[in-house]
Amino acid sequence: MPIAKFKLDLDWKLHIIDLIVVIIGVTIAFGISSAAEKRKGQKEVATILAAMSNEILQDIDIFESHQIPKNEQISADLEQLIDMIYEDSFPPDSLAHLIRGGIGNYNWLLSRTTYESIVQSGKIDLIANNDLKLYIRNTYEVRYSQTKYIMDQAKAIRNRIKLHLDNQVDLRDDSSYLILAKDRKFKNLLSRYLVSLKSKVREYKTNAEVLKNLNKQIQTELAKK
Repeated sequence: MPIAKFKLDLDWKLHIIDLIVVIIGVTIAFGISSAAEKRKGQKEVATILAAMSNEILQDIDIFESHQIPKNEQISADLEQLIDMIYEDSFPPDSLAHLIRGGIGNYNWLLSRTTYESIVQSGKIDLIANNDLKLYIRNTYEVRYSQTKYIMDQAKAIRNRIKLHLDNQVDLRDDSSYLILAKDRKFKNLLSRYLVSLKSKVREYKTNAEVLKNLNKQIQTELAKK
């Protein structure tokens, strides 16, 4: 074989070997980089889920220790007030006391600090578990909106009651509450407010159960990390 042709063949083989070495090197480097990015992403997801879990536990405690019992007590007082008005069996001071307590207002919406942060930053897509991601979205979008709607309804009726009281009676005079016993509009507003309060209590109880289930799924996912 001529020396020139032998040298040309050798150069091509060396170029091919160099190319293979480069490809292998790039592949290895890419694999190392991808693995590092994956570990970083998993760590970030774990941080996000841990923060969300803390918020969830706080919300559950607020619902069960404060919001639900408070609203249940207001509902019971209001139901007693309505019965007393319809039965015309009350002393003026009791009616005044129950009206002042019966239109109490305790509200709570799901804490969305972590959720809004990961949605705005796009980090919610780091959560690879699509079922968990969907459950999170449904909880903080659908349940949040539904709870706010029920709360706003109750608040609107409560404001109408307060306005009606301001127009009809002197809140400093217990005896003036007797006027309300024959006020059909007032009795209707109280009944509507009672219905809205009971709806709010049911919603809060549902929220607490949904949050417990979500937190259970989050803890399961964190256990995989």
